[in-house]
This record gives sequence, C-alpha cells and structure tokens, in this order.
Amino acid sequence: MEEETEVNKGLHFRLFGVVLIFLGALDCLLSWRGSLTVSYFYVVLLALGIFLFAVGHISGRHNRKS
Repeated sequence: MEEETEVNKGLHFRLFGVVLIFLGALDCLLSWRGSLTVSYFYVVLLALGIFLFAVGHISGRHNRKS
C-alpha cells in the first residue's frame, strides 16, 4: 500500500501539466490557423504545462529510486 502512494507522487503535477500543454497547444494552433496573432497567454500556458510535467516527472522518479 505504501509503495503505491510513493510511485504516484508527482502524478497530479504530470496530469495538470499535460492538460495545460494540450490547452496551450490547441489554442496556439487555432489562433495560428485562424490567421490571428498568437497571444502570449497561450505560450505561457504551454510553457507552464511543460514545467509542471517536468516537475512531476522528476518528483516521481526521485521517489522510486529512494
């Protein structure tokens, strides 16, 4: 039981990061496809999603080794 909670640490960050990556990427692509300028907000969403995914991945990997 304790092993499962240790492995799943960082999962929430990874899932939230993936959601932000999808939202940022889709918004950027839809703006670009509609011949509109890409807002910096969408780029920040994309970057924040990548950052959160990386933090969750590092956190989960660190707990598996120790």
